[in-house]
Amino acid sequence: YPNLYVDIAGRAGESAATPRATRRFLVRYADRVLFGTDNGTDPGMYRMVFRILETDDEHFYNPDYGYHWAYSGFRLPDDVLRKIYYGNAARLLHLDEHPNEHEKTADHRPSALGGRVLVAAAHLERRN
Repeated sequence: YPNLYVDIAGRAGESAATPRATRRFLVRYADRVLFGTDNGTDPGMYRMVFRILETDDEHFYNPDYGYHWAYSGFRLPDDVLRKIYYGNAARLLHLDEHPNEHEKTADHRPSALGGRVLVAAAHLERRN
């Protein structure tokens, strides 16, 4: 289904328990995965999501989620992270894909990407 897209909201606990399979899926379908979260705006939540997506850390817990299984990171490549964090949303919404210019689109309308995706994009830029 070439027009099917997914976001990663609400899947950290389940996907981080199967890191190798999830990594293969995210890399294979990187053009159809969007960043999303349904866990509010707490900085600690973002740190946990970034840790899962970006590192290869193993067997760690997030006490805020209350799951009984351990998480492991996916260590996604930077090109995949760019697509998930902001590139795919920008492409789908026909917006500028450059996170440095995220405040306005080409016709000076406020960006429709939303604050959470912008946080992820800014995080990736700082990391590099």
